[in-house]
Amino acid sequence: MSYPHHLDGEYIYAGPIFGHFGHFMSEMIHRIVPARALKLPGKFLFVLGEDDESHMDIDRVSQRVPEVLEFLGIGRSNSVFVNRNTTVAKLHLVQQGAHLNSAPKPGYTDVLRAYSGPKLDALFGATRRPPRLYVSRSRLPRAGGILGESYLDKALIDQGFTIFHPEEHPFAVQMDHYRKADVVIFAEGSACHGTELLGSGMMKQTILIPRSFQARILRKPLEARSVAYVTADVSRYLGSLQINPNNGLPMLSRGVSVLKPRRVTKVMMEAGIPIRRSFSAWAYRACAIKDMRTYLAEMRGGNGWNAAGALRLVRSILTGGLHWTIKP
Repeated sequence: MSYPHHLDGEYIYAGPIFGHFGHFMSEMIHRIVPARALKLPGKFLFVLGEDDESHMDIDRVSQRVPEVLEFLGIGRSNSVFVNRNTTVAKLHLVQQGAHLNSAPKPGYTDVLRAYSGPKLDALFGATRRPPRLYVSRSRLPRAGGILGESYLDKALIDQGFTIFHPEEHPFAVQMDHYRKADVVIFAEGSACHGTELLGSGMMKQTILIPRSFQARILRKPLEARSVAYVTADVSRYLGSLQINPNNGLPMLSRGVSVLKPRRVTKVMMEAGIPIRRSFSAWAYRACAIKDMRTYLAEMRGGNGWNAAGALRLVRSILTGGLHWTIKP
């Protein structure tokens, strides 16, 4: 293997650069703040796949990644992007503070707190945020969501919650909301990774509503940043109507779930949220069925359409599968 390209000077290895917000936040940013804490000299070096031109500068990176880099103090003047075999005169390599599906390294969240706390204070100061927050996916396409989630939105509003749609807010504003709330409820999704730059105890009470078994990878990062944390086992995964063309398997991230109303009211009550009077199992069922129809319409005939999976979901509803989840 040849390395025909060379960079003179000092650089800090920042990691890969990638346009998907959740993956970037969970897997690719966790060397940057430790490097800043060590006051290492040099530009931050990001790597792409060989000859990948898609993200060769900050302006071409998608999905809020430039906002994340701006929060980390990285711009055109102190970053370099490499997409070919390259040697570097001097490269600083700092241990990664966290990895996907694992707890942060000891001390890492303290380093994050020391960086992000003052940074957010400088940006927002005493700006007031809602004390009760539900981070909802109800305005996103039905694919990859909780059916009937808009009904849960309304029930939580009755309990004094503000419904927060993170896709409508800048990255730093999202962080400031999460750290200032007394309680934050997340629906499983990439929005949860918007907490990755918060530090020890910067969130108070955090509740995660899973929509698939992949929710397990979110527990450790959320727990490490919260004073109190619980995974609310209140949903049932139904399946996915999109097939991964690479392996022929259903795409979990494009699947849908339904809530179990009795579990919702019980778990929320235990968390100090008496939602029972605001949550009707039958009204929820009607909303979930409406969303199911939308989901079928969105996915039907599309790339990787899972016709067999669609038939199973419809049969599940017709034979009482959805009804079972809301049985009084």
